[in-house]
Parts: sequence; structure tokens; C-alpha cells
Amino acid sequence: MEKLIAVILLVASPAVAQIRAENVNRVVASCTPDTAIYASGDSVCGVMTFPSILGSQMKGFIIEAQVSDTQSQNVAYDVKCKSRPFLGTVTDQLAFDPTDAELPLLLGVSILTSDQYTYSDNAEESVSGTKNYIYSDTPNATSPTRGNIVCALITRGTPDWDASQTIALTLTVETLQ
Repeated sequence: MEKLIAVILLVASPAVAQIRAENVNRVVASCTPDTAIYASGDSVCGVMTFPSILGSQMKGFIIEAQVSDTQSQNVAYDVKCKSRPFLGTVTDQLAFDPTDAELPLLLGVSILTSDQYTYSDNAEESVSGTKNYIYSDTPNATSPTRGNIVCALITRGTPDWDASQTIALTLTVETLQ
């Protein structure tokens, strides 16, 4: 009996892993930040949109957030996401300022400098295993924002990028069926 259970577990395990892999979406949003110095708390690049990342069921978990910086500014970030467009201020190089009503709707991920990997002339920072639940509550099934996530990348430091640098925010979402 014990051997039969072990064989069933070995046979079943790859199928479970494969199903989970099919339910993972990874989307990148990138921009060129301003060359003037940013203040701590500023939004970097404004609103970043992740189209259709939630899949057909419109719900899932953010399981990883990664920031790629082609200039290696060594700055900590906060990522604030929601499933509807922001109502407050999310403008490049201005303080992130959500409205009071949207505060409870924001999902946050903090990416600290201790999570950063610096290479010779660029860097990446990532946090995984976050499991922040997010769903699309857009009532209209034909809405262009249905299944999307919008995010703000907020600096905790004072980065000062040169011209032609790129910042990319990558979100990995495990969708629910």
C-alpha cells in the first residue's frame, strides 16, 4: 500500500507543477525616467499598465515583482498596484498621492536595496513569494481595463538617471481558475 501511494505521488507531482506553470503570467512595463533628480516618495514613470495579466478569470496572486535598472541607481522601491485606474496623483517625478478612497484597494510590495543584485553597469531588484491577492472588479465585461493591473513604482531614495536609461517593472502573477 505504501509503495502504491508513493507511485501515485510521483506520477501526480509533475502534472500539478505543469498546471501551475500554465497559470503564470509575466508582463513587463518599461519607461525612460526623467534625468532630473527624484525625491523619496516620487512616482517613477507615472502609471505602469500590465494588460490582461490576470487572465480570463480576472483574479490571481502577485508572486513576484522585479525592477531592472540599466544604470544601477541602488534605490529601494515600493510598488503599489490595483485593478482600476488610479484616482490620485501618479505622475512621473511627483509625489505618489492616492486618494483616501483608494487606499484600502492598493496592494503593496516593497523592494529593498538588500534585494538588489548590482552588475558592472546595471542592476535588478526582485521580491518573490509575496502572494498578494488581486482581482479585477471592473463591472463591464467589455471594459478595456478588465483583467489589467495598474501600478506605481515609488522611489524610497533619490535616483538621478542619465539620459536614455531604462527602468522596467516586471510582475509575475499566478492566475486562479
